[in-house]
Amino acid sequence: MDTLNSALQLYNQIGAIEGRLYAMWIIMDVMVATNNPNSRSTISKYISIKDSIYRAEGANKIAEYKTIYETEKKETENRLLQQDNLLKQSKIDQRNKTIIVLVIGILLIVFIIIWRINIINLKKKQKELEATQAIQKEKERISRDLHDNVGGQLSYVLYSLDGINTDDKSKRTEITGNVNESVRNVISNLRETIWAINDEVISINDFSDKLKVYVRSMFRNTETKIFFTENVQIDTQLNSLVGLNLYRICQEIINNAFKHSKATELIVNITSEDKVIVEIIDNGVGFDLEVVSKDGFGLANIKSRANEVGITLELESKRNDGVKYKLLV
Repeated sequence: MDTLNSALQLYNQIGAIEGRLYAMWIIMDVMVATNNPNSRSTISKYISIKDSIYRAEGANKIAEYKTIYETEKKETENRLLQQDNLLKQSKIDQRNKTIIVLVIGILLIVFIIIWRINIINLKKKQKELEATQAIQKEKERISRDLHDNVGGQLSYVLYSLDGINTDDKSKRTEITGNVNESVRNVISNLRETIWAINDEVISINDFSDKLKVYVRSMFRNTETKIFFTENVQIDTQLNSLVGLNLYRICQEIINNAFKHSKATELIVNITSEDKVIVEIIDNGVGFDLEVVSKDGFGLANIKSRANEVGITLELESKRNDGVKYKLLV
């Protein structure tokens, strides 16, 4: 027993709880075995120490678990806080991206609007320039038309008037007749020009009627037979400038036939289907195309007028075999 008590004291000094309990357990067994009257108090003391030890261990475990719980709780809170911060940052980044996209979109829309306005202004200026050029070309064409058809005849009238005071009565009569004829031609040409430029379009029927009157008027005092045919399936509307130039070309051709062809027959065919075709054919003396192709019989003027308004000119002629003009609009 002394040895056991010494061991118990030693375990108490060093704080060895398991050894202390073991020593008390042995002492308790010995005392029970020897019927020691202090065995009951020893058992109670053993149980008390054991309970206090378990309570202490339980408290330590609880404190340990509490510490672990608090630590994990703080770690969880930190993770949640980090996730919340990441979510907030993600929302901020997304909002910033959205703002940047909207700004870029607005700038792009503004750029497109400015670009479209510039294009519209450019097209407007281009149309104004084209309109100005068209007006200028129209003025030049009208001026040339008046110069070619009116200026020359007025010059002839002025030149003829210089001899109207001659004493030769027959000469005066001839001059007066020529002047009257020239003045009528001037008036007729002015009316034709006004007829063309007053209307935005000229119908092919109107054109055909006008040309028919001109041809018959030109050859009314000759032996030349006139054959005028029309095949108008579609009453095509010609631009006034195209109609005027086509009419002037036909006049030039008919004047050439009247002055130079010595023809007994003149054929004028007008067709209007998918395109307008005007054919003027005579059976006169004809001419060599290689000789007169440059400037003879007003061909240069005819070709110039045709090219300006997009009229295709086809010409066939041989000496003593007549002339055939074909105009395609």
